[in-house]
Amino acid sequence: MGDRMQAMAQAVRGLCAQPSTSLIQTTAIYETAPWVGSGGDPNQPWYLNAMVAIETPLLPEALLTLCQHQETQQGRQPAVERQHNGPRVLDVDILWCDAFPAYQSPTLTLPHPRFATRACTLVPLLEHWGEWVHPTTGQTLLQLHQALPSVEPVRLHSVAPWGALLPVG
Repeated sequence: MGDRMQAMAQAVRGLCAQPSTSLIQTTAIYETAPWVGSGGDPNQPWYLNAMVAIETPLLPEALLTLCQHQETQQGRQPAVERQHNGPRVLDVDILWCDAFPAYQSPTLTLPHPRFATRACTLVPLLEHWGEWVHPTTGQTLLQLHQALPSVEPVRLHSVAPWGALLPVG
């Protein structure tokens, strides 16, 4: 799978290299157990999870294309070539877009339809966005996290290496 930390950092750099796009906030990196119940390999390494906030003029579909390009650039294989929920070097998801609070297309739904039900996304998001209100549920991220039926293990891994990309001031 290669160096996952390096792949994450390169993807963030690639996103921020776009014209008029800048990194606004980052979280630490967390580890979560693989999704073995839905086709994952129980012997694969734990997933690494981190969240970044960017400011960009890109429309949601263009941002999705850019995210998928970053995945490919870092060596991610298409799902048809790998086991569903199996090992992958990188998975870049768009969780929400302030400019498009409720967005639906054949290829993208915002907010992301499952992020509010997963500790692997909610725990990192709580670092900076605990009071953000989900446009569909009307609940804050903190409330969504507290409502999880069971919390999958989420461990702090490290500080994100791309913090140097944050604007100074």
